[in-house]
Amino acid sequence: MKETGIVRRIDELGRIVIPKEIRKNLRINTGDNVEIYMDENNKIILKKFSTLFGMEEELFNIAKVINEFSGATIIIADTDKIIVSYGKGSEFYIEQYIDKTLINDVMQQNLVKKKNFQIISGHNEERLGYIFPLYCREILHGLFILLENDRSLQNCENEIALYFKKFILKQLDS
Repeated sequence: MKETGIVRRIDELGRIVIPKEIRKNLRINTGDNVEIYMDENNKIILKKFSTLFGMEEELFNIAKVINEFSGATIIIADTDKIIVSYGKGSEFYIEQYIDKTLINDVMQQNLVKKKNFQIISGHNEERLGYIFPLYCREILHGLFILLENDRSLQNCENEIALYFKKFILKQLDS
């Protein structure tokens, strides 16, 4: 575990301020949820919480089915990091951080169709992308992205993606 050399006092309500440097490193912003747990050595661990973590196997299977049907590359991410990537060129996206401008561009929308945009900072995606924001109870939990490859995605692929988006949101809501 990395030592920081930073010491903080716990206040009378049991609160502690997480230093700005650590929040920046973990990409924790005001309003984000943080998971707190203890390891086997009784050390307290803080981890940015994602409602999509723990669903990786189901999300991978969804991505695989859509890819086999449509040939599209599928990317599923929370609001911070890519969780699942499947299809042509998908290995590039695994465990990468989402470009915050993409999150801002899709806010309060149901579907965004884009070409020449950045999924991760510094990498321009030239394929046409269909971006489905994952909102549950008016909170953005992530993105469901289809990237065209060798053939155009027709309306039926969009309908399938919408169906799986609803499935993911139902899992988040339960």
